Amino acid sequence: MIKYDVYKTPSPREEEPDHFHARAVSKGVITYAQLKTDLEYASSATPGDVSLIMDGIVSQIKRHLSEGESVQLGDLGTFSVGISGPNAIKRKAINATNLEVTDVYFRPRKKLIRDINRKAKFESTRLKHHSIEYSDIEIEALLTDFFKDHSFIARREFESLCGLTRPTAVRRLKMLCSGKYPLLSREGPRNSSIYFPTPGSFHTAHTRQISSDDIGEVDDSRFITR
Repeated sequence: MIKYDVYKTPSPREEEPDHFHARAVSKGVITYAQLKTDLEYASSATPGDVSLIMDGIVSQIKRHLSEGESVQLGDLGTFSVGISGPNAIKRKAINATNLEVTDVYFRPRKKLIRDINRKAKFESTRLKHHSIEYSDIEIEALLTDFFKDHSFIARREFESLCGLTRPTAVRRLKMLCSGKYPLLSREGPRNSSIYFPTPGSFHTAHTRQISSDDIGEVDDSRFITR
């Protein structure tokens, strides 16, 4: 049973009415150990066999990703890596010695979405999870913590991080990218933009280097919809 909450999306124009939308509410996290236990009860395999197979799959995924390959895991989807390096003025300044893997992307297959939809049932939650009105200082604190482990943020990640509706997230991101001293810079096409901290903001020291393929898939990965 998927729990959902209904929240209001403020209209960007005063003369237009606000709209209401549904958002999934997570009931918790199923751990790796829990998955192993579930497989043990659902099959005749021993706990040792289950651990051997699952740990082996994880190990092989890591190996292939480290070799620059994308990994398709059955009907679930595809894993791929993202890299980062210095923000250089000259092309030659970026080389194999100053690059590192900073992200792993996951792109679900359409069949996965269809299969989940066929089995999914929905129920309204009694608890309310509406957007929290963070101040500018609180938003900056959340982003500072986020950029300790990530070199850029996508709009949907920003929504999840701050608990904002899409219009509110777009408005706040626009504010962060504007002004005499913007804190973020936007890159990529409008429908799949990603946002980098500007030099010196959020205590960051490097900027993400990405390919055009990354920009096309960033908005559908690395985030969890609540």
